[in-house]
Amino acid sequence: MEMGSKWQTDHNSSFYFLAAQTFYSQFFESKMNQVFPPEITEQVFLACTAINNHLAGTILAIHLFGSAVDGGLKQLSDIDLLVTVSVRPEEAVRRALMLDLLKCSSPVGNASWRPLEVTVVVHKDVFPWHYPPMRILQFGEWLRQDLFDGIHLVIHVCNISF
Repeated sequence: MEMGSKWQTDHNSSFYFLAAQTFYSQFFESKMNQVFPPEITEQVFLACTAINNHLAGTILAIHLFGSAVDGGLKQLSDIDLLVTVSVRPEEAVRRALMLDLLKCSSPVGNASWRPLEVTVVVHKDVFPWHYPPMRILQFGEWLRQDLFDGIHLVIHVCNISF
């Protein structure tokens, strides 16, 4: 799929692709309801904005996956984002991003926000594919208290399944 400045649908998978290096909020706002469940549009926009604020210039793609695109979004479902970057961000950037993601995520059961789960990988670490893949950032609500306490995950190998 060719990268462009708009959301593109890959009909061979359940991913929606954003070429985030050309991140234009006007386009984002006008097109987003065409591919997202309306109840998560604002939250996904805020999460992508936070990601772009910290990783601008290195983002190759942001993929929304899971129940939000598989038609199974339930009341307690989270929002899953996979971010591919060209270079590994510094520790301070990763920590600042995780703290900003707390502002657009919520523990399970909140009436207005859903939990976010954000995984960031470096392109060269996952292409060509090898097992196990390496992630450079993992954000999720289960980390909320640790983040507030100044504890956060360091780079490590994980299993990523789709």
